[in-house]
Amino acid sequence: MELKEIQHGTADYDKAIQLRREVLRWPLGLEYTSEQLAGEANQRHFVAECGETGKPEYLASACLVEEEPSVARIRQVAVRQDCQGRGLGRELMEFAERQAKEAGYESVILCSRHYAIPFYEKLGYVCVSDWFEEVGMPHRSMTKTL
Repeated sequence: MELKEIQHGTADYDKAIQLRREVLRWPLGLEYTSEQLAGEANQRHFVAECGETGKPEYLASACLVEEEPSVARIRQVAVRQDCQGRGLGRELMEFAERQAKEAGYESVILCSRHYAIPFYEKLGYVCVSDWFEEVGMPHRSMTKTL
């Protein structure tokens, strides 16, 4: 498996969006709008790629964007359903956190779906908000000092 950064608007980005659709959007009956995707041009995009089948596949994806000068936001974390529970999400999050730290950020924040909070807590994130609804399900804001 290789962890790498990909560029917005490329074929690699399109593959990452497809993964995110399958994991994050379609189960909720949602789709990305062209405006939402265009708004990601200023974000960094990371993927976990596996080439074991001879044809590279993206197994996980995440985005990183500046929230404020010392704080980055990790968003749109997706791990392919059949790959969950194997440590890919943890590796991708650690990679994104390293990229944030190398870029000079002191902390990262994210919004977690209710079922993913234990995953982020194991990585050192703490909840910093009450429950709120986003994309039709409960979320909480979480943070971690780098």
